[in-house]
Amino acid sequence: MLTAVMADAGHPVVAGLLGLGAVGLAAAVVVMAWSVHIHQIRLAEQLARRQFLMTPEAAPAQPP
Repeated sequence: MLTAVMADAGHPVVAGLLGLGAVGLAAAVVVMAWSVHIHQIRLAEQLARRQFLMTPEAAPAQPP
């Protein structure tokens, strides 16, 4: 069915379909990049929290 539509379609219709495909692909790439960015931020927060909790200065002083 799609090939029948494409056979009778003019250049503007084909260009529009290719444009919609390109927009969809670009949106998918942006979503994947944003997801990676969010994961990096969360990982950095976890590592910073762990580093803060593991420092020897954070341990309470023990009486002699």
